[in-house]
Amino acid sequence: MRHKVTITAGLIATIVLAYGYWHVSSHGSLLVSVLDVSDREHSRSIADAELRFLDSTGKELAQARAEDPYSVVYLSQPVSYSCHEVEKQAPLSIQAAED
Repeated sequence: MRHKVTITAGLIATIVLAYGYWHVSSHGSLLVSVLDVSDREHSRSIADAELRFLDSTGKELAQARAEDPYSVVYLSQPVSYSCHEVEKQAPLSIQAAED
């Protein structure tokens, strides 16, 4: 009995670690904040900003926007990767939360 529990625990740990490795290798995340530092002693968030992410040749890869009231930056272009509208509806709609 103890042998089965040990094997089961080891198998579960292996599956969890394998899933974690797959997720980290196939997904990405980026933390972006936009600050006005013109007054170095009193920096502040910029609530209405548009960002463009470029590759080394200057080709536009994506666009992002900062939105009030928390200056949250979200991806706006390309549309296929923009989930902002669905995320805004998630607290109000079961269907949106599932999407």
